[in-house]
Amino acid sequence: MGVLLQKSEHINISDIQLSELKNQFNYEMFTSCSNDEIKDLVYQWVDHVVNQMVNQTDNNIEDVNANEDVNNVSTPDNQKKKFIPPTLQEVKEYFSEKGYSQESAQKAFEYYAEADWKDSYGKKVISWKQKMIANWFNPENKLNGKPQHKQPDLIDWPS
Repeated sequence: MGVLLQKSEHINISDIQLSELKNQFNYEMFTSCSNDEIKDLVYQWVDHVVNQMVNQTDNNIEDVNANEDVNNVSTPDNQKKKFIPPTLQEVKEYFSEKGYSQESAQKAFEYYAEADWKDSYGKKVISWKQKMIANWFNPENKLNGKPQHKQPDLIDWPS
């Protein structure tokens, strides 16, 4: 791929570039040229250098694209896991493990089940446990050390 450069009236060349130019071309030929010929040689040289840079960039881009293709191969590790809604029993067990009431577990399950496991913004639930922690594990739903189910009072019978 070639890059065409427009010729301008003025060219600024540093000493390093000039010495590289002298190495690229025969020094005697370079010193015996007219200004227009020197400009043409400079343009040829610049065009050559720019083409090398463009080709190197193209090669680098191709290498990066090849690496991305290799990295995008689908494997079980990088595939998204499909959300499987929990059962009411799983939600109740989770609430119980964390010290929250069965009533709040029931309400939470019904809320998300009714909404097809989408949150209040309409976004699909990804982690139901995270939703329970964020939205349902509040002090008012905590058991406070009380048993979940009311136990019958024990009667002391006279002996």
